[in-house]
This record gives sequence, structure tokens and C-alpha cells, in this order.
Amino acid sequence: MIAFKEYMRGLEVGFLVRFSHVLGKVEFVPVREGRLANTYFGKRVGKKFQSDKVVAIDYYGLYKKSTGLLEEIASMRGKQVRMIEATVVHFASIRIESVLALAPAQVAGFVEFKNMLLEMRGFKKQEGIT
Repeated sequence: MIAFKEYMRGLEVGFLVRFSHVLGKVEFVPVREGRLANTYFGKRVGKKFQSDKVVAIDYYGLYKKSTGLLEEIASMRGKQVRMIEATVVHFASIRIESVLALAPAQVAGFVEFKNMLLEMRGFKKQEGIT
């Protein structure tokens, strides 16, 4: 069993943000928090992570924003902005093959972590999701 928070921190900074130029694409990110932010899933995953890059991670509909993105949003105070352009990494589209190719140290526990996220989100657990 993996430690959920520690694995998530390592995966976000060590893999997702580091390779966001390969894994993600530039899209519009909502400035406000969505409905999922106040659910059990949202509280376990969190709302922000430490990174200077302007990047967001889409965990099955929950946008987790970097501190760099939050600073960018804060600099627009006074303007009525609903969305901001940033690099978005969609967690659902990440396959174990890309983790193995880009960051082999993160492979151990990836499938278990992904299944834990799916279970917390409320999707039915399927064996062998990669």
C-alpha cells in the first residue's frame, strides 16, 4: 500500500509538472473552484501544489492549480476573469507506458494510485487500469 499524499506530491512535482510540456497542452482553466473542491475527493486531492510554473492538473474534473498559476490569477485582481490560459495535464490520459519512459522511479505504485483516485472520485473500480 502506498502513502497517498507522499506519492501524490512526488508524482506532481517530480513527474507531472516536470514533463508538463510533453504531457499537457495549453487550455483555459477556470479561476473559481468547481463543485468537486468541497467533496471528499476534493479535500483528499487538494486545491493547490507547490510549483513556480503556470500549470494545472486535471484529476478527473478537479483542477489542482500550481502556486505559480494562483499568483498569476491573483495578479489579475480587479478584472472580471472567469478563465485563464495555462498548461493543463489531464491525469486520466496518462498511461503507465509514459510514466515508465519519462520517470521510471514513479512507476511503482502508479496503478494503485490511479485506482485509489478513481475509487475516491466515485467511479467503479476496474482491475488493470493503466
